[in-house]
Amino acid sequence: MELFFLDVGQASCNIILLGENRAIVIDSGSGKGSLPLKFLKRCRVERIEALVVTHSHADHIGGATSILGDYSDCIDRIWFVDDGSFTSSAFYSRIRTLIDEGVLSRRHLCRLECGIDPLVVWEDPSRNAAARVFAPLAIQNLIATEANKQNATSAVLVLDYGSKRIVFGADSQLAEWRDIHERYGTIRCDVLSVPHHGGHVDIDDSNIEWLYNEAIKADVAVISVATTSRSHPRTEVVRSLKVSGAHVMCSQISSRCTSDLESARSNGIPLLHSSASTPIRTVQTKRSSGRKTKQRSIKVPCAGTVRVLLDGQTLKVDSLAQHQAFVNELPTKPVCPMCRVDSV
Repeated sequence: MELFFLDVGQASCNIILLGENRAIVIDSGSGKGSLPLKFLKRCRVERIEALVVTHSHADHIGGATSILGDYSDCIDRIWFVDDGSFTSSAFYSRIRTLIDEGVLSRRHLCRLECGIDPLVVWEDPSRNAAARVFAPLAIQNLIATEANKQNATSAVLVLDYGSKRIVFGADSQLAEWRDIHERYGTIRCDVLSVPHHGGHVDIDDSNIEWLYNEAIKADVAVISVATTSRSHPRTEVVRSLKVSGAHVMCSQISSRCTSDLESARSNGIPLLHSSASTPIRTVQTKRSSGRKTKQRSIKVPCAGTVRVLLDGQTLKVDSLAQHQAFVNELPTKPVCPMCRVDSV
């Protein structure tokens, strides 16, 4: 089994290759990029056993419509959260059309909502493997929908394969993790897709350490983030992850880590199916005195797309050592990279 945390910039897309041209897709990036669909085609995926949309924000659901367009007749299940925005999305509109045309049946559409026990969205008993939903509960879904807060009902998925565990945090918030902790204690995992791109999860700084030390305990933490972001990842989040013992890997690097982004392009890490490495671009900003032209770096790779290889007993994260070596070589002034070994 191969798991890819795709570098889709300030968005989220995770694809699991199951073998025999089958895959699971968890979120699909933004509507501005076609990387997830191109990735599926490049890997010769013929059947999607589960297409999962954790919530209806554009950076998680955006690419799902194009995936559905190419795979409409070979998707086993489409999993969604009824968060108040789903039925107004282009993705849902396309689903309704395909149902009316007879391409999809009503049984294809399934709600992501767990009860006392986690909800199974996919399983392979022969490999002791399963993907389950740990949140949201029905009441969390209702409250979030009423308040029109999609992040408050964002799904949390857990993939277990033998003794190995991967957690997909999407944009989950504190109330969900309080409930998960109450039911299951600390969720220990080999790899974590960090909630909300390492940014705000509706909690103050005093609860961040609890979240990443008590609620979740990860060996490797992957943050899907864009070079142009000015608020992701948060220093407090990276620090708490590192204090907990996690190795932090960001898909792209930002000015919060180095003042010389262009020099960071030659980091020597092999980039897999990545949106990064795009050169600097010229942008215009409008000021009261007229338009000004300036250049800025975009899509500068840090870890790029992260690949995880697992067979139930062993797990390997590609480029783990190379990524840390690259970060450790970045200059510490005028800004210090958050992921440096000596930055805690």
